Amino acid sequence: MRSLLLLLALSAALTQGYVYERCELARVLYRDYNFSRANLGDWVCLVQWESSYNTRATNTNTDHSVDYGLFMINDYYWCYSSSPYADCNVACSALINDDIDDDVSCAVLIQSRQGFAAWYGWQNHCKGHDVESYVSDCNL
Repeated sequence: MRSLLLLLALSAALTQGYVYERCELARVLYRDYNFSRANLGDWVCLVQWESSYNTRATNTNTDHSVDYGLFMINDYYWCYSSSPYADCNVACSALINDDIDDDVSCAVLIQSRQGFAAWYGWQNHCKGHDVESYVSDCNL
């Protein structure tokens, strides 16, 4: 029984990536990646609703495409999977580890082309809401 519990805990640890705290992510994006303070709340809100701050999050969509990582980057247009596009020039598997450099670069590219509206999590939970509240208490 003990071995089974240990195996289950190990399995959960492997599928659960690093999960940021809200203010921790805000500080990392602001300080390490030079995200603008003006729209930092949009980014943090987006990540909460897309991946729950989990670096290894994945989601299979109704069209059978898959979203990967902290920013839930879709494999049809943005990363290498079975799609011919992959505009971010990164393997989808690279988006589900704890190194978020490539995730950030790709998310910034997506946002520069399509705005935050590229993410349904942002559209449904952040757009038109007080996103500043996601970062106002984070001591940036």
